[in-house]
Amino acid sequence: HDLKESAVALLKQRMANSQYWGFKDPRTAKLVPFWQDVFATLNVQDSYIIALRNPLASARSYQSLSGCDLEEALLLWLMHLVPAINDTQGKNRVVVSYEMMLQDPQMQLSRIKIGLDLPDLTDSAEIDAYANEFLDKKLRHFEANLEELKTHPAASVAPLCVKVYSLLMRLAKDEIKFDDQAFISGWQDIREELAKVYPIYNYINTLLKRNKQLERKIRTTHKSILWKMLYPLRVIDDMLRARRRKQREQKRLIKVYE
Repeated sequence: HDLKESAVALLKQRMANSQYWGFKDPRTAKLVPFWQDVFATLNVQDSYIIALRNPLASARSYQSLSGCDLEEALLLWLMHLVPAINDTQGKNRVVVSYEMMLQDPQMQLSRIKIGLDLPDLTDSAEIDAYANEFLDKKLRHFEANLEELKTHPAASVAPLCVKVYSLLMRLAKDEIKFDDQAFISGWQDIREELAKVYPIYNYINTLLKRNKQLERKIRTTHKSILWKMLYPLRVIDDMLRARRRKQREQKRLIKVYE
C-alpha cells in the first residue's frame, strides 16, 4: 500500500504540467500489474512500447555488465518479454525492434505515434536531433542475427527465445497484428510450452539465487582481517594438500600395475 501511495504521488507530480508522460525501465515488465493498479487509481490511459532486441545480442550485452553466464541472460530475456506481452493484453501497445530503431529511427517513431495514437508532440527538428545525434550506432557493441541465435549452443537451454523473438519480430515488422489469429495462436503455443518447462526454469532461478548468496558470503569472508592474517597458513596448507594428493595418486598407480 505504501509503495502504491508513493507511485501515485510520483505520477501526479510528473503529470502536473503535461498530458503525456512516460518512463523506461526493463524491470517494469515484471511489475506491470502493480503499475496498472496505479494508473487505474489516477484514471489515466496507459500505453506500452515493448522494446525487442535479439536475445543473443541482449544476453551478450548483459553478460558484459554483470558477468553472468550467457544461458542465465537468455532466461532473463525470456522472463521479461513474456510478462510484457501477457500483462498488456487489451492495451495500446507497439513492439519496437532495437535494431530497426537504430537503422531507421524516423520510421519507428512514426510507428509508435500511430500505434499509440499520439498527437504531434515534437517538432521535426527535435526528431532529427534524436535520430541523428542522440542515437549512436557505434554504441551497439553486440549484434546477432536470427540464424546465429538458432544455432548458438547457449540457446538450447532456452529454445523458447527463438520462438518468442521470431513471433514478436513479425509484429515489429508489421507483418501481423496483436489481434490477428496468427499471433494469437502462436502466442498460445508459446504459453503452453513455457508452462511445461517453467518448473525447471524456476528451479534454475532458485539455484542461481543460492549461488549469488554464497558468492556474497565468500566475498565478505575474503575481506575480513582474520582471512588476510591466515593467508600464509592457507598457502602452506594448500601445498601440503597438493603433495598428499600427488602421493595418493602415485600409490594408486603402483597398486594398479603391481
